[in-house]
Amino acid sequence: MENQTIHLLPKPVTVVEVGPPFVLTSAAHIVAIEDALAAGNLLADYLRPATGFALPVVAVSDAEHPAIRLLIDPEVGDDDEAYRLDVNAETVILRAPALAGLFHALQTLRQLLPPEIYGASLVTDMRWTIPGVTIEDRPRFPWRGGHLDVSRHFFPAHYIKRYIDLLALHKFNRFHWHLTD
Repeated sequence: MENQTIHLLPKPVTVVEVGPPFVLTSAAHIVAIEDALAAGNLLADYLRPATGFALPVVAVSDAEHPAIRLLIDPEVGDDDEAYRLDVNAETVILRAPALAGLFHALQTLRQLLPPEIYGASLVTDMRWTIPGVTIEDRPRFPWRGGHLDVSRHFFPAHYIKRYIDLLALHKFNRFHWHLTD
């Protein structure tokens, strides 16, 4: 069944509702090995401030701990930026043929959480749910970029960092920074 209530930017190739949501709790682990380890650590860094959860990044998790699993999987496709995201009540699995695809999957996962996840401080009394979905996506255009011209108008460093973070959240893959005329 196609889901009409999940709003993601950019719109993925497919979004299919599959059942009950995954509830992120303090018991959750992020499971990542080898090439996916950097993405696992980044995901933990994204989620810790607002949730306050430890979210350890481990190589193996047992059934007692709900898990978010990150896998480098060449079967997902031949585009390094492609990914597949499977969410059910027990686990979240992010698969991609390369680290670039896992990074895009992380951004989609963040968009599936309540918007409070973007906060820099702890949010209490929040149920961190991720809808039960299967998402498959790949870029429709090889060049998706943003431009910032600082040659005539200066921006503070925190603004530029925030701009780059927003480009990444929306899966832009190029940043054109005009420094001088």
